[in-house]
Order: sequence, then structure tokens, then C-alpha cells
Amino acid sequence: MIFKSKIVQTFWLSILLFSFVTCVSYNQQAFANQKELVIVAWEIPYGLDPTHEYTPGYLHSVGALEYLMRLTPDTKIEPELARSLRSLDKNTWELKLRPNITFWSGRKVDAKAIKASLERSKRLAPQAGPLLKGIEIKIINPMTIHLITQKPHPTLPLNLTNQWLGIHNAESYGPEKNPFNLAVMDLTGYFKVVDFKPKQVITLERWEGYSRQKPIIERIVYKQISEPQARVMAMLTGEVHIARNISASSAMLLKANDDVELVEIPRPSIGSVYLNLQAPVMKDVRVRQALAWSIDRQEIIRLARGGYGKPAYSYYATNPAYPKAKNVGYLKLDMEKAGQLLDQAGWKRSGSKFRQKDGKLFKIRLLSYGGNKPASELLQHYWGKIGIDVDVQHSPDYGIAQSKRSEGAWEAVIEGWGNFPTHQQMWRHFAPEGDINYGPINDPRINTILDELAVTIDQKRHNELVYQANQWIVDTVPIIPLYSNVALKARHKSVKGFISHFFHWQYEVDQNTTLSP
Repeated sequence: MIFKSKIVQTFWLSILLFSFVTCVSYNQQAFANQKELVIVAWEIPYGLDPTHEYTPGYLHSVGALEYLMRLTPDTKIEPELARSLRSLDKNTWELKLRPNITFWSGRKVDAKAIKASLERSKRLAPQAGPLLKGIEIKIINPMTIHLITQKPHPTLPLNLTNQWLGIHNAESYGPEKNPFNLAVMDLTGYFKVVDFKPKQVITLERWEGYSRQKPIIERIVYKQISEPQARVMAMLTGEVHIARNISASSAMLLKANDDVELVEIPRPSIGSVYLNLQAPVMKDVRVRQALAWSIDRQEIIRLARGGYGKPAYSYYATNPAYPKAKNVGYLKLDMEKAGQLLDQAGWKRSGSKFRQKDGKLFKIRLLSYGGNKPASELLQHYWGKIGIDVDVQHSPDYGIAQSKRSEGAWEAVIEGWGNFPTHQQMWRHFAPEGDINYGPINDPRINTILDELAVTIDQKRHNELVYQANQWIVDTVPIIPLYSNVALKARHKSVKGFISHFFHWQYEVDQNTTLSP
């Protein structure tokens, strides 16, 4: 089998790499400078504008960008640029700002600047619009804003922790996206960007004008190394302090090194197959259900994820907040049922290897990127067994897969997205305007559930609606959940104050992070 041969190759490559690493003395000189922290990841910000693609989360994670509120590793919501946030009535939230806060340029962060920042994000970033939908931003005085909602908005405090509402000087950036001009970059964080080479490196230095606690570390060098093994080697040879996006196949190399800690971070997200419901072969729900029944999720976790994660039989099956969901969905591999569903949909084998209907071959294009290649090859194997010709199109860079998906040149794609916070992520996935509603799907059943969830404060009713939504996803299959995600990172033990956050785009270093000899 192709996928088995590649896994064997990866195994032996790891063994050879392990043998090499054990013969290399650790480069202690690489950490002679205790003032500079080096972070490596499979990608760095695409640009410098908080409204541009996935820039804001990366900038916040290293202390350059700040939000009004932030989400702690124990899921508490606490003020960041805000001094306080409180509900005045069912439709009004009062937000007070911290005094004496400025942007890097020296411009004061007041209510006018906050309103301009939020409105620019809402206008330019598709992901920001839903977070502020139906909300009037009213300036009360220079340090006070009222957020007036059209209806009760129980998740508004959480929305303000979202990366797409990062606070920036809207006047400096201008009315359109301005992602590659370092000269206009004007944020509030304790680390200031001083150099940027797209898809290569971003360099930040401690901002001495920061009015609150300044960081101990003076400088951060944030590098992009897309190749997984190269990131591991950079970690093991002493070139970097923190490595993100460690693959499961490389984990054993890091565990064998006494100077490095492998950090396992459970994430409130799942890896799923997203289906193009506009593609002719995906319009029949029986086809989508057949694909979901024919997957061995335990085997994917074992072979493609290195044993890290849990099988996701439904969208909320691995979410501890909704324990009843773990017994719902595609609970076992059932090739026979998958075949019956395809037969009913008119896709017949008729003695050939792959199924046909009306003289057309059942063929799908499966997009994957980054570390998803082993999982995509396993899906190719499973779906091939039920008579589907799967063309795996893998790329190391997300941008290539995203481009093909945007062009409509796909039937399925593997991606990992969060299912927390509940309503926000469901809205992004399944609402007609949702930015991750790739299908897209527009179903009045889920639209009604989402509308009620948006205003429901009662926890019992909230849970009932979530279970209804979970069952709807099982029945209609706009996506096929596969496994819960575990983020693997490597930390050199000289790094003190590393923050194990389930969302790396919240923060993993802060003012207290230090480097010891």
C-alpha cells in the first residue's frame, strides 16, 4: 500500500535521524545570548496588518498586538487593553479603557482610536464582521465605550478576545489593507516589530515606551521553517528555543534529548474533512454519509498522528463540555453500510475497481497541506476500498490548498479548526455567511439553532441546542470529523515562563518569560 510504504519510510528516516542526533554534541554556544528568544514555526505572519489573513494571532502570541480582553489558559476572560467590561442591561455593555496607553507612534489609545480600530477590522477582515454584527459602538467619553447590541449577546466578552479584533492605529494603516509596509505598523504591544521578511523571519525588540510591565527578554526572532524535520533539527542542534508545529513522527527525537521538553497541548479543535457540497458527486447526502462510515479514525490517529489525539465520531464527541455527544455519530468503521449507501445513490461498481454513474467515474480531489499528508493517504486507501478514485493533492503551504479551494477545484480538503467557543465556531462553519462554510451549506434547521444560540443564556437550553446541532452535522455531513487535535511544541529547558495555552494565537510568551544559562 502507498500509505504504508510512506509510513515505513518515515519510520526509518526517524531512526536514522535519531542515530545522527545522538552523535551530535549539543550546541551550547547557540544560547550564549540570554537576551534573545528564537521561535520557529511552520509559518509566520503573512503580513503586518491585523486585518490581513492570519496575521493578528501570530502577532499577539509574541506580544506585539493586544486585544481589549484576553483568554487565559484556564478559559477565564480578563482585561488586556480594557480596564473593565460590564453589562449594564441585556443589550448594553460598558467598556472602560486603561489610562496612559499609547500606540508605538505615541498616539493615545482612547475611545475614538478603539472605535476606529474595531470598525476597520469589521470592514476589512471577513472574520471580524460576524464578531461585531448588530453591535453599535458608542463613545461615551474619551475612556468609555458602550457596545449596544440589537439583542442579548452573551458571548460578547469572549468575542473581544478574538484575534480578529486586535487593536491597531487605523489612521496609520489607512482605509485599505496595508500588510507589507513596516513604516505604517502601529500597535500597542510590549514587543515592537523592527524587521520583516515575508515567509522568512520577523524580528521584534522590547518596546521601551510600554507603560505597564516591560518584558525581561529584549529581542524575539521568529522564523519560518516549513519542513517538519528541519524544525526538529534546529531545535536539537541548539538554533532555537521554542519550536511550534512538531509532527508526531518527530516527537520521539525530542523526547530522547535531555535539554528539550516536548509539550503536549490538548486543543479545543478537531481535524476534519470539509466537503464541497457544490461538487456534483457531493450533492447526495448518502454519498457524504458513506465517506464518513468508511473511515478508521483509530488507525488514522495511530498511523498519521503518532497516537496523539482522540477519535471524533461527531463534531462535539471530544468536547468535555458536551459528554452526551461522545456516543453520537459514526462510531465504527462500516464498509458494508458505506457500500450500500453508494449503491442507493446510483454509484455502481459493475465489476470495475472504481464506481461509475451515468458513465462517469467516481473521482474526488482531496486537498491537504502541512502535516496532513499521512492522513490524506489513509483516506485515499479507505475510500479506494469502497470504489472511489481519490486524487490526493498535497502541498506544504496552506496558501496553495486555500487557492485551489477558493477556485472550486476540489471535492474534499483536510483542515483543523476549533469548536470553541461553541456558537462562534458553529456560526463560522455552518451559517450562510460563515467564513469556514466551505460547502457552502444553507439549511434552515441549523440557521434556526444558531439564531437561538446567539441569545441563549440559560445553560440547560444552550446544551440542548448544541446537541441538536451536533446531530444535524451527523445527519447532513457538511464536514466529516476525524480526530481531536493535540498541539506538540518543543521548549528548550532554558526557557522559563513558557505558557502552555490551548490557543497559541492568544500568547505563549509574556513579560515574565526569561532565558537561563
